[in-house]
Amino acid sequence: MNALIEALKADSVEKMEAAVPSGEIDFPITSEVPDLLVDRSNLLGWASYFGAKNCVIHLIEKTESSLNCDALKRDPIHFAVAAGQLELVTFLCETLNQTFNEDKAGWTPLHYAATFGRVKVAQYLIEHGANVNKKELLGNLPIHFASLNGCFKVLQELVSHQCDIDSKNTLGITPFLYAVRYGHVDIAKFLKEHGANHTKVAKNGQNALHFAAQSRSKKMIKYIYEFGMNVNSFTEIQRTPMHYAAVRGFVDGIKFLYNKEGDYSISDVNGILPIHLAASDGGIAVLKMLKQLGADITAQDKFGMNALHYAAQAGDVECVKYLLNYIDVASMTVRGWTALQYAASNNNKNCCTVLLEKGALIDEKNIYGRDAIMIANENRFTDLAEYLSQSHNKSTSHSLRN
Repeated sequence: MNALIEALKADSVEKMEAAVPSGEIDFPITSEVPDLLVDRSNLLGWASYFGAKNCVIHLIEKTESSLNCDALKRDPIHFAVAAGQLELVTFLCETLNQTFNEDKAGWTPLHYAATFGRVKVAQYLIEHGANVNKKELLGNLPIHFASLNGCFKVLQELVSHQCDIDSKNTLGITPFLYAVRYGHVDIAKFLKEHGANHTKVAKNGQNALHFAAQSRSKKMIKYIYEFGMNVNSFTEIQRTPMHYAAVRGFVDGIKFLYNKEGDYSISDVNGILPIHLAASDGGIAVLKMLKQLGADITAQDKFGMNALHYAAQAGDVECVKYLLNYIDVASMTVRGWTALQYAASNNNKNCCTVLLEKGALIDEKNIYGRDAIMIANENRFTDLAEYLSQSHNKSTSHSLRN
């Protein structure tokens, strides 16, 4: 692989062919390889990415069929743009007219320039007719990608060429909302200054404050709050910004929302509380913060799941250990599921071990007649099933001796 990369950097056809005699990329792909090449791009894609113009021309002349470089139907132009290879981009546009080529997802070269922050390439493409308002299959304009990836200079270029600043993709997300979600305060402010509507709401009902709660950015959540949004506003499934801060483990966000009268006791349509999401996704720090602020750590959702069940299902050993100080290891849901059964259903051996040490019963059955061993076997977690069986046998043997 290194020999190929060196050959392409030197733009040597002879060395390239010596490095890959078969013309096929058949060697293991390591972590050093750029993400764009990981999806089994062919040699033409590699040469394009590294800007090896002579190699690209040589390979194109040998190609009898499509110039697609991988299963995503990306052409040389997409790879060259992503890597910022302006000279090769110019050649491909002027010689092969690839300015408007779309890949399988409907991405144009300008989408790639926006994604990878290639401002000079973006300027060239726009000057040569690239459509700043072209949507890919999910409805994203190039500005969506520039916004979510924090590519400020490309975004400024797109705005200066009258792109649709409030365009929504198929999820109803605008460039402003993407900037908020990913914590790009400078981009969010720039978009707002250039007319972006901060009150736009995504299809699932998430507003800018919900997105800010996911950003893990103190500056962002403060900035959005200043627009006067309700800290307890609902999405379509009745989740508040507090729910999203909990999912993201955003401790400072939880504290900020709480100090602005955010309510951690509001449940969504399924009875799920921020404390449950902290246990399943957010982690121990946000779980402890909610407990410190007064959240009921033993609360159940409408199905009877408590925070221990959520943590065991997610495999968060640290949260499981902490929650066992407050919740009975034998606690069951409405359908008779225990924390051990949830841990077994997701192959979480370490959680199973902790729960067993605290007295969890392996042969406890839910209303469907399934115990932890059965659940592990049904999910083909054979190693875990064997571990649980051995633990059960040891426990039974110990009981008989006593």
